Amino acid sequence: MTGDSHFVQRWRERGDGSNVGLELMRRLRKAIAEGDDNVAEYVFTVPEGPLYRFWSDAGRVFYCGVQHGWPATVLTQGMLRRIRDNRRRAKGRRARVRRNFEHAP
Repeated sequence: MTGDSHFVQRWRERGDGSNVGLELMRRLRKAIAEGDDNVAEYVFTVPEGPLYRFWSDAGRVFYCGVQHGWPATVLTQGMLRRIRDNRRRAKGRRARVRRNFEHAP
């Protein structure tokens, strides 16, 4: 992985500056591969891949999307909140469609 990967670019944009992006990416990859929940904690999976929660050295919470075992992007809490809200809305729509279909004449 190069120093200008998507993860590193997003960390520069959204991170808190407490870590160097490339070092953080390698630390997260190792923690995910070893199942170390103290560093990277599994949250849920979206169609693009699994999401993990991690804490910066400054104590802020961030999330990373993982593809092929490597952290691919950085998400803030606000971004993850929107993803969760969209998932809940979609789940509600699927349930309504299913109920309406079951009761159709």
